[in-house]
Amino acid sequence: MLNRIKKITLLFICFLLISCTNLFNLYSEDKNPGVSTDGVFVACGKNGNLFYSDNGNNWSNDKGQTATYNLEAGCNAYDKYIVVGNNSPNNVYYLSNDGKNWNYSISAGADNNIFGIVYKNGMYVSAGYYNGDTTGRIFYSYNGIDWSSNTAPSGCNIVFDIIYGNGKFVAVGGGLTGPANVFVSSNGKSWSIKDLGNSFYLTKVVYGNGIFVAIPEANTGASNYYVKIFYSTDGTNWNEKILTSGSNSSDVPWGLLYGNGKFIVNVKNIGNFISTNGKNWTQYPEQTFYRGIYAENKFVAINDSSGDIIQSNDGINWQTAATVTSSGLYRIIYTLYNIEMP
Repeated sequence: MLNRIKKITLLFICFLLISCTNLFNLYSEDKNPGVSTDGVFVACGKNGNLFYSDNGNNWSNDKGQTATYNLEAGCNAYDKYIVVGNNSPNNVYYLSNDGKNWNYSISAGADNNIFGIVYKNGMYVSAGYYNGDTTGRIFYSYNGIDWSSNTAPSGCNIVFDIIYGNGKFVAVGGGLTGPANVFVSSNGKSWSIKDLGNSFYLTKVVYGNGIFVAIPEANTGASNYYVKIFYSTDGTNWNEKILTSGSNSSDVPWGLLYGNGKFIVNVKNIGNFISTNGKNWTQYPEQTFYRGIYAENKFVAINDSSGDIIQSNDGINWQTAATVTSSGLYRIIYTLYNIEMP
């Protein structure tokens, strides 16, 4: 009898171990888009162009009926994608459950330019400005259709990008002639502001490795043309890092992405810079890009001045995977179906 009980107990333990292993493997695959190949890439841009791909190489176009809109912001949620477009005084909101079949609604007279959007904790939060008086604004919505807005503090003309990391929403922007501003919120509604004192507003922000990295719109100007980035571990206290010194005002930080443990910054006319911690950067040959992601074991990036989709296995050596349009692209996103991205 005792031996029988031991055998039953041993079989039960084996069953638990196998079940836990399978559950761990499933969870790991769902939460790591760099490994799984079951997601959908979505790229959007000028003239209402909206593209999707299962592999990042072969793309289909779902332009819909909004060719007059520039689609500048997009993100993935637990059960849907959202892409937002601007054509003053209207906004368009595209929604999709699979990244391939889209429905849209037009918000007439809203007159907001929206440049960034993120989803977390059951809420969409987007960043932009109001055309009527060029006032920076941050918007939030629970369904991607009905939106409320908060006006940024006086002097902030534009909120250009937004990310979620380390338990908080972090948005970046500033005045058209400075200073650079960072906005931080734990709930997407109430915001604190941080003035970085830089001469130009911030245009992009990413989060990874427990670090936020942001880039400004321009270099420091004729005295030295320094190209800077900013980094932070908490979104509130920021450090600046000079990547290089340019030779004129066109040598600017242009592209920013994070993936596979690497931050990558494209500095126009100079090169690409790669870091794992936001502090120490290594320069590589230039590959111009505007935004990018890491998914399915590769970096995939787009350019706002062309319709090229470029790819890299290491973030250093790039090749063109496809040319999907003659117009520029503004955003690229990726998600696993029905999985909220971390």
